[in-house]
Amino acid sequence: MEQLFGDLCGERVAAERSPLPVVSWMFLETGIGILRENLATMRMSLMIRKPSAWLPIVLPLAVLTFVLGHVAMYGIVTTGDEGTPAHIFQLWVLLQVLAVAVFAAKWLPRAPRAAATILVLQVASAAIPMGTVFVLGW
Repeated sequence: MEQLFGDLCGERVAAERSPLPVVSWMFLETGIGILRENLATMRMSLMIRKPSAWLPIVLPLAVLTFVLGHVAMYGIVTTGDEGTPAHIFQLWVLLQVLAVAVFAAKWLPRAPRAAATILVLQVASAAIPMGTVFVLGW
């Protein structure tokens, strides 16, 4: 049966023994438990500082700005020729796929939980400009 911390310390004091080993053990066990619970979050916060993690999140925001700026300036142009903006968008898609693949290959084996969370952010941020282009029919 589990005993409460106060009961364990009380038993040691009643037996005229120091409660220091019990206190030290509880402190150590609690600290290890806290570290285990927060390890994935700590790894993710350290990992997101790496360029291979944040670049695939920032690139789609720049492309979204480009797409919306182009649509605001020229409107939705549907000509036979795709044009330079469409080619820039296609190059970004290729660059985005490569950047996400490099991140996954590098970090998934090292820290799977933290890397998976960042991968979800990368894919979600890439879906925003792609969805915008799809909705605009551009």
